[in-house]
Amino acid sequence: PFFFFAPSAVVRGKGEEVTRVQVNGQRWVVLVHPSLAIETRWAYEQLTSTRQTVRPLSDAVRKLAAKKAITWDEVIPLMENDFEEALVPTYGAFREIKQELLAQGADAALLSGSGSTVFGLFRAEAEAGSARAAFGKSHEHRTSVVATSTTPLACCGSSSPVSLSVS
Repeated sequence: PFFFFAPSAVVRGKGEEVTRVQVNGQRWVVLVHPSLAIETRWAYEQLTSTRQTVRPLSDAVRKLAAKKAITWDEVIPLMENDFEEALVPTYGAFREIKQELLAQGADAALLSGSGSTVFGLFRAEAEAGSARAAFGKSHEHRTSVVATSTTPLACCGSSSPVSLSVS
């Protein structure tokens, strides 16, 4: 539910502790969706079977999570997804897509959730558009470009922000 909050949040616990955070600045996101279907249960089984331990949050992440406002330059160096290490041995395409996004100038590229979309963050719309075009020429992946937002999400075609309370 934190996607409805505005649009960024720090989530703790098992997802029940949601705290709004303002991410200042804008980035353009290239979404690359290969024609792979990843079953969520299988992805979690892979994650469980491949990692030895759950690492505690680093001091840098803890400090960032305590702020009410952050910048992309603070967030990007800390981005990671534990599913990558677990899923890349089976789906090498994730690594290839990530490497291509970085080669196209993305500041960061990661697997989204448990897959199968990979995203890259770009500083400028033109760079993101070029990266998307490069994927269109050389791959058969579905791609899109979207801008990040610092305003609340609107629901159902309405200009009114979505209000959601989590208890």
